[in-house]
Amino acid sequence: MKARLRSPSLFLTFAGAFLGVLIIGAVLQGVVVVHIVGAVREHFERGSAEALAEQVALEIGQALTASAQAEIARVLDGYPTRPDSFLLAYRDPDGAIVLPTRLRRRMAFAVRMLLSTQTDLELGPLRPPLAEERDT
Repeated sequence: MKARLRSPSLFLTFAGAFLGVLIIGAVLQGVVVVHIVGAVREHFERGSAEALAEQVALEIGQALTASAQAEIARVLDGYPTRPDSFLLAYRDPDGAIVLPTRLRRRMAFAVRMLLSTQTDLELGPLRPPLAEERDT
């Protein structure tokens, strides 16, 4: 007959099981809280970004009706810039991208490159159509 492994005490067995369940419960609770808080934060930021975009669009429209050479960058500078969550940009009819002036050079370059190559499947290209595309 083989000797069985024995726990030194029944107390340590129950304490170890309790500690294991406690750790697993804490990890699961942390994961659930992070997902819920992340979803709530995303919903809040999306709503505030949409409201801010509408407000900026209205102000840009007013600036363009007042003057054909409106300073769009100054309008964009009047609003907060948060490159980690959303960034305001304007594309004029000629296809030039206007960004806030306080944006860092590298970030502005990266955003211009991204916007000049990115297309939206529902709305078509984000750049104005070329002459060849307009004719077809």
